[in-house]
Amino acid sequence: MTLTHPHSKSQRGFTLIELLVSITIMIVLLLMIFSMVDQTQRTWTRASSEANQFREARLAFESISRRVRQATLNTYWDYEYDNSLRPTDYVRQSELHFVMGETAKLTQRPTTVFPGHGIFFQAPFGYVVEKDYRQFTELLNAWGFFVEFGDDRESLPAFLRGRVQPKFRYRLKEFRLPSENFEIYEDAEQRRKSQSITDNKWFAQFMGGGAKSLLVKRTLAENILMLVLTPMKAVPEKGASASEIFYQNGYAYNSRDGLGEKKSDSSQGEDNLHLLPSLIRVTMIAIDEPSAAREERGANPPSLIPSGLFKQPKNLERDLRLVEEQLLDRRINNRIFSTTVAMREANWIRRGEQDDA
Repeated sequence: MTLTHPHSKSQRGFTLIELLVSITIMIVLLLMIFSMVDQTQRTWTRASSEANQFREARLAFESISRRVRQATLNTYWDYEYDNSLRPTDYVRQSELHFVMGETAKLTQRPTTVFPGHGIFFQAPFGYVVEKDYRQFTELLNAWGFFVEFGDDRESLPAFLRGRVQPKFRYRLKEFRLPSENFEIYEDAEQRRKSQSITDNKWFAQFMGGGAKSLLVKRTLAENILMLVLTPMKAVPEKGASASEIFYQNGYAYNSRDGLGEKKSDSSQGEDNLHLLPSLIRVTMIAIDEPSAAREERGANPPSLIPSGLFKQPKNLERDLRLVEEQLLDRRINNRIFSTTVAMREANWIRRGEQDDA
């Protein structure tokens, strides 16, 4: 006689096939979970990396906007005299200088080394080197921003130079001349009356590199392909013509244009002598480090910006789209920063009325 336990059927174990199916399902589920976690981690890492890559560029861009707004010319009105010291006219005058435009033209340097635009001006930043002057917080400085291509050997510690491979990059540079070295007031009477190719010497002499240049230039951000600076008369409005928004010299602006000319002889048609532009649109094109490393060609600057662009301010938006399209086609991760700065000491005058005063 055979005895059977009443619960023996319900306690039957899994078969081998059932175990294999269960394990397979668990493996698939685990692979899906691991894949989702890995994808999430990759997305987070990429987003974090991109944010960190452009953090330096964003801070540099904010610095430009903040500094440029404080530019000054300390303009005043005074008499002009003839050789007999008799007053002949009552005009705006200034010993200071504000200039912007293509950096290569302003500094008489190669375009391959100094692409894009630069801006140079004076402002009361109170930047000094000597301790004895640090109590004076509003001393005038010469200042500026521009993009320069080159290696990083000058910024490397001495013990690393020659031991590591130099890294060639486009870099946003800040020019800052300490107050104790500020000499733009030298021979102020001549500067007030004459215009010459030496007008830019106060900043151009420091653009050639070496110890002299290293003291007054510093890198704000790497992988900045171009700085585009647009002087504007007014905020763009629907229906406004280009002549109502932009100055006749396009991207170039020089507060000494027309110096020494009589009003009847001026060919500019605009009286901007010793005046700051009303507005400046600041645009900066940046790429990330992996893209820059991939495009590096040593001492030969990579051609990343199509030639022939940024010649007319009215075409700025179109030119920026073309740049972005080309960079995307080459799978170069990029950011375009843009803002409009209202110049704090600009003279918003109605043309013709002030000149008749």
